[in-house]
Amino acid sequence: MSQIKKNLFFNIITLAVNIAVGFFYTPYLVKSLGILAYGVLPLAMILNQYISILTTSLTGTLTRFYAVEINKKKYENASSYLNGALFVILGIIVFCLPILFFVLWKIDTLFNIPTSLISSAKILFFFTFLGFFSSLITSFFSIVLYADNRLDLLNKINIIRTSSKVLLNVLFFTIISVDIKYVGIGNFIGETIVAIYTYFLFRIIIDKNIKLNFRKIQKNIFSSLLIMTLWVIIHQIGDLAIYKTDILFVNKFWSVKESGILGAISDFGSYIMLLIGVISSLFGPLILIAYSKGNHEEVKNMALSNCLLIGLITSLIVALLIGFSAEFLRLWLGKEYLSYHSWLDFKLISLPFYAASGVFAFVYRSWNKVKFPAIMTVVIGLITIVMTYSISIYSKSSVDGIEYILISNSVLSLLQTYILGGFMIKIIYPDIKVSSLIYIGLKFLAIMLIIIVLSKVTTAYFEVDNWFKFIICIGIIGIIGVLFVYFIFINKNDRKYLLDLILKK
Repeated sequence: MSQIKKNLFFNIITLAVNIAVGFFYTPYLVKSLGILAYGVLPLAMILNQYISILTTSLTGTLTRFYAVEINKKKYENASSYLNGALFVILGIIVFCLPILFFVLWKIDTLFNIPTSLISSAKILFFFTFLGFFSSLITSFFSIVLYADNRLDLLNKINIIRTSSKVLLNVLFFTIISVDIKYVGIGNFIGETIVAIYTYFLFRIIIDKNIKLNFRKIQKNIFSSLLIMTLWVIIHQIGDLAIYKTDILFVNKFWSVKESGILGAISDFGSYIMLLIGVISSLFGPLILIAYSKGNHEEVKNMALSNCLLIGLITSLIVALLIGFSAEFLRLWLGKEYLSYHSWLDFKLISLPFYAASGVFAFVYRSWNKVKFPAIMTVVIGLITIVMTYSISIYSKSSVDGIEYILISNSVLSLLQTYILGGFMIKIIYPDIKVSSLIYIGLKFLAIMLIIIVLSKVTTAYFEVDNWFKFIICIGIIGIIGVLFVYFIFINKNDRKYLLDLILKK
């Protein structure tokens, strides 16, 4: 079996695991803890979700330097970059320690948490931070796997990460007691298991010519590595401001109940983002390898083709969920959450553009063009915070204000993802036409519109009141959507590229 097929196979397994977790784990937590206690979890899980995004970005970024040198057989430079990456990651951990203690010290003033839950919340945050540190160590060991295009192993790591946390939390709730602190403890143990497993894979895969020794760090190499890493972290801080601060403001200006409901809905959006990441991760190493070999025409073609395919796949998934959002929330969480289905719609609507821009990010990170995207993301993040704060103040605790926040964030998300990513691609490869990028974006909107309309027409004439009917409707309209995508929204060359990617031996 070829490496691409292995990667695809384990990507599919990871997709299945994430779908299962998304459908069963969040409702389990909501029903076990109650919405008030569950409302505390999203505040800590912001960090947990940030872990996933940051570690993926760090792995891809730090791999960029290592992969270029290892492909050129320059083992001395590759060793220097790898040792420098370890030094940078340890530095991030040391830097984060004061933040951990500050959050624990001021937790009752930073967040709107019921007094009865403060003690458990502190334990939850403490172990979530420790899990974050473990995940950073995992991201270092993953560098060698990513550079070697061993996405099958990286997917095994993600499967263990997801399943171990769920199993541990269910076990704690069943054997000991139902308490939010055990979610944090379970996450930490899960991340530790993953770090140990990744270390053993690292020892097996790493080239024998690569040595771990801080004395091998060359000053000029470490400097370039540190600068790029800092810009990536700044970029991720901007991402955090755009995608995660809505829950913090809802918690502060509304209540823990609203933040719990939004948190549950956001969790599902996060699972969709994970699904997208699993699909798009197939292309990251391929783009990086092509770049390191100087095959820039191949990089450009992969960027456009993969952007289109990933965006269309995501558009189809998102449109199906939006089209049946009311029915889905009623079946997934309960009929009392039915009135909040528009929150799910606004959380999902920008995801196709987020997914497409992820492919663009693989390109400009390969080129080490991360400074401008980071600055612009922070600027947009600050605008998001200001607008969210303003809406929170002027809405006077009206639930409609939360919808306005989500709409505003969706628009800013489009600006930060697809428009900024398209701008960077145009800068790197000037021969790419702006019209081509606009045309791709319009295809995303068109397929979403078609599927949403078909879904709404179906629910108008057919009552979807159980999971069987839901799955049948999703399946039928999904098949129609796939046919539209394959025969109308992608051309002959894109179809050939897709089939070659899947069938390549």
